[in-house]
Amino acid sequence: MNQTPASNETKLGILNHEELNKHEAKGLKNTWEFLVSHQEEVFDTLLVNQAHKYGFNFLYDWAGKYRITTPLVGNLQPPPPHLITEQILDYSNRSENRTSYIKAMQEADHNDFGRLEIFIAQELNKSLNHF
Repeated sequence: MNQTPASNETKLGILNHEELNKHEAKGLKNTWEFLVSHQEEVFDTLLVNQAHKYGFNFLYDWAGKYRITTPLVGNLQPPPPHLITEQILDYSNRSENRTSYIKAMQEADHNDFGRLEIFIAQELNKSLNHF
């Protein structure tokens, strides 16, 4: 395959938007739990790929692999694939951001997926503004 599949093409088959959101919320929760349990490790491209695979491997074949296209994520447009490694390394140099996110996640109610999704979306928006 020469392109990243659509987000609704999953290991579970084609999902509607509501079903996909529920599964992706689980993936986000899994990813944060992975990052919390690995918070003493160097935050680099390897850790990001491992966290993504841990979080979303149940849903996507491509979990933990670099994407080769630039998708739209809601109103956000993530960086193009050729800039991802550089931006992860730049972000890792700002470890105070990572530490504050993890502390906030540890204090968050992990059973409240709605709040978890909002928190992660807000932090993602802040992070993307740095890229």
